Amino acid sequence: MTAANDDVIRAVVRDRIERAFDEQLAPRRPGADRELRAESPAAVITGIAVLRGKVGAR
Repeated sequence: MTAANDDVIRAVVRDRIERAFDEQLAPRRPGADRELRAESPAAVITGIAVLRGKVGAR
């Protein structure tokens, strides 16, 4: 079983993401869709890291 399949782990990760991005970074972003724009860089970085891990890139 992976951590993504564990409800407790998902809840902890979701809480940390919301606190780090939605509560801390989003208020510093001007304009509409602050939360989305605050989370976007983390989503891109995470996606790149996962993809690189799956294909074995350095």
